[in-house]
Amino acid sequence: MKRRALLAALTPLVAGCFSGTDPESGQTERPTAEPTSTPTTEQPTETPEPTPTTTETTQTPTGDQTAAAEKIRIAQNNLREAVYTYTGGTTDDLLNVSAETEEFDARTVLLKLDAVQTATNDAEDLAATDEQEQLVASLMEMERFLTYAADLQARLILGHDTTSEARAALEADDRDEDTIESTLDTLSDVVDNTEQPLTEVRDNVDAASTDATSTISSDEYDRKITQFEHERSVLVDLNDALLSIYAAVEDIEEAREEADYGNEDDAEEMADMAAETLDDVVDDLDNLEDDLPSRADAFEDSVADTLDMAEEYLREAEDFEVSYN
Repeated sequence: MKRRALLAALTPLVAGCFSGTDPESGQTERPTAEPTSTPTTEQPTETPEPTPTTTETTQTPTGDQTAAAEKIRIAQNNLREAVYTYTGGTTDDLLNVSAETEEFDARTVLLKLDAVQTATNDAEDLAATDEQEQLVASLMEMERFLTYAADLQARLILGHDTTSEARAALEADDRDEDTIESTLDTLSDVVDNTEQPLTEVRDNVDAASTDATSTISSDEYDRKITQFEHERSVLVDLNDALLSIYAAVEDIEEAREEADYGNEDDAEEMADMAAETLDDVVDDLDNLEDDLPSRADAFEDSVADTLDMAEEYLREAEDFEVSYN
């Protein structure tokens, strides 16, 4: 995946923020004026008011302040690059990446975030002001957010792809039970493994850090969390639907076997069970299609295709029942 060269376009976050002035005042007295007199009148001696002099001292950054500022700049630049890497190098909008994104390189994102972590750890050791400490803490939070987000994004993409593989395995003319079960096991594992990173990005990241780093806005953060929630919710529903469809398919196969052995009552019972299961799946998927979560567009086609498959198997189960009534 190609990425734009970004370093030349990045603006240092911290520059010239750690100097200031602290005026100090001192006073010196002029010598007392010589008295003047006339032959007839003696004039009192007058002492003029002292004239203040001001010395202005400029506080220059310490060595640690300067070094910390440089590490913060490096961390911020790497964080921005990580965002561009996340989005494929063509935009900085995280919403442009979804579960249906074909090219997402989580490893490259994590490598860039590793550079962020190294710079922020160094900056944390060197931070000499409250401002620097707060900024380093915010950068660390955003690095954590993107780390878990990249992991979650990759798993959602895998889940999206695996639903397609599961449908293909279920619809194959020469259905292979091992392939179906392996694919469905993979999908269930993906669903389970998306829960923890979603909890991390949603509940364990300080959202206020977004504004402090100026890399990801608080609004973008909120919308990305919503996208993650909606996509995972639909993935859970699809996983449940595919597992139920597979159970119904097995019931239909068993019904055929019972019919071959002349056990028509048992065959009809199994076909009836399959039809009931599929009827529920069709209802659930139909409702999901009509009310798909607003940020789960990536799964729109997958829901429609799974619904079509469920309806086809439902007709098969119902036709089987009719033939033995």
